[in-house]
Amino acid sequence: MKKMTRNEAIKFIANMALDHVRLIPGINERDLNRLCYIEPYDESISLTWDRAWAVSANLSIRFERDVEDITDPKTGKVFKVYRPIVEIGWSSTTRNISNATAAIALYRSVTELGALIESVLNSFYIHELKD
Repeated sequence: MKKMTRNEAIKFIANMALDHVRLIPGINERDLNRLCYIEPYDESISLTWDRAWAVSANLSIRFERDVEDITDPKTGKVFKVYRPIVEIGWSSTTRNISNATAAIALYRSVTELGALIESVLNSFYIHELKD
C-alpha cells in the first residue's frame, strides 16, 4: 500500500483524471485547467460538467480524517489518517425525454470516473504527521 499525504494523493488523482475527464464532453474549462495546476495546499478537487439545461453533474474528491490517530512504533511519531470521500452530484429537476437521456449518459460517465478514482485512492495509505 503506497503511503502519501492528502496533497500528494490529489496531485496523483489530478494527473490520472486528466486522461479521463477530456473523454466526458461538457467539462468546465476552469476545472480542467485547475487539474493541470495543483497547488501545494490543495486537498480536494471539484469537477463540473454542463451539457445542456438540466443536464449537469459534479464530482468531488476530498479526504475525511479518521477518528483515531496512529503512532509509529519505531519512531513514536503520531500520524493523522485520512480516508477518501468521492461524491457525485447532479441537477434534479423535471426533464423532457431527450434531456433525461442525455443526463443519464452524463451521470453514467461521471459515476464511472468517480468509481475509478475511489478505487485508486483506496489502494493508498493517506496520512500526515500530527502537529
